[in-house]
Parts: sequence; structure tokens; C-alpha cells
Amino acid sequence: MSHCAKSERYDTSPPQVPREILAKLRLVCLDFPEATEEVAWVGMR
Repeated sequence: MSHCAKSERYDTSPPQVPREILAKLRLVCLDFPEATEEVAWVGMR
């Protein structure tokens, strides 16, 4: 396990994906059986 200095900061904001790409991915992914869209978890464990 690595230890980080308290002063280190991590970007935990979701990546910014262009809307055109998201729209295309939604069309493809939602064709899969039982597929649903959720907000992704972002952060450290």
C-alpha cells in the first residue's frame, strides 16, 4: 500500500466527455439486455 503526503490532491471530478460521444455510447450500450445508466463513482478507496 502506498502512502501519500497530506498535501497531495487528487482530481475526483468526473471526466468531461463531449455530448456527441455520450449520445452515441448511450445508443449502443442501452441495446444490451438489462443495461441501465448510472452516475459513476469517482474517488479513492
